Amino acid sequence: MTPGDGAGPVPTRVSTGIGAGGPVRPVSCTWYVETMAGGSFFALGDEVAMAIPEGYSVLRTCTDDGDGHVVSSDRIPWPGHGGAPLAAPPVTATELATRAEADLVLPVPALRTWPAAGRALVGLETWFHLDTWESLEQTADAGGVAATVRAVPVRAVWHLHEATLTCAGPGSVYDGSSEQTDCGYTFTTYSGEQPDHTFPMAVDAVYHLTWTATTGETGDLGEVVRTTPFALRVWEMQAVIN
Repeated sequence: MTPGDGAGPVPTRVSTGIGAGGPVRPVSCTWYVETMAGGSFFALGDEVAMAIPEGYSVLRTCTDDGDGHVVSSDRIPWPGHGGAPLAAPPVTATELATRAEADLVLPVPALRTWPAAGRALVGLETWFHLDTWESLEQTADAGGVAATVRAVPVRAVWHLHEATLTCAGPGSVYDGSSEQTDCGYTFTTYSGEQPDHTFPMAVDAVYHLTWTATTGETGDLGEVVRTTPFALRVWEMQAVIN
């Protein structure tokens, strides 16, 4: 077909494959001719040939047919020798790591408190604990290359209305016999004057993300935070005099 001059980008979409030497992931590439000036382009099997003058360029965008992720998007000068086919580019380890990070699901924190669920006492240490405290991994692969993202929980940050408590681990579980916790706080403020008699609070689970690839490449993706809001009623002990 022959697009009109100045008609804007004209796409064509064909399916090809990524890489060799491993499981081949199908990839669809779309070529956009930025300026046609009377030229034409056409699809031939799983290749694209264009009859346009030398010096013109095309924009090629390739996506993974399986999950829809964009594999690459780049501008390519056209050689102008009658239309050499454009092959799908190989996927890099960095691109696979980005895809794995996007697919990684980190849970929101599941929490418990003692001495009683949802309640605390002024002057008595409250224990805090996260049940969701484990390392998680997600892998993406294409063209015989795989990249794995690993998320490791590094700290829990408890926003306790009157203070912020940072714990290096999930916190001890109260079993009736333990006397100490590595994640506790003693409240000094009574919540009974609040409209619902509770203080709004929240806990952040902080994960550190890194990645490794079968190519030997590695990378650091920084920290990701997951948050759970909760409410806690802080009681005040009253002395009874007979």
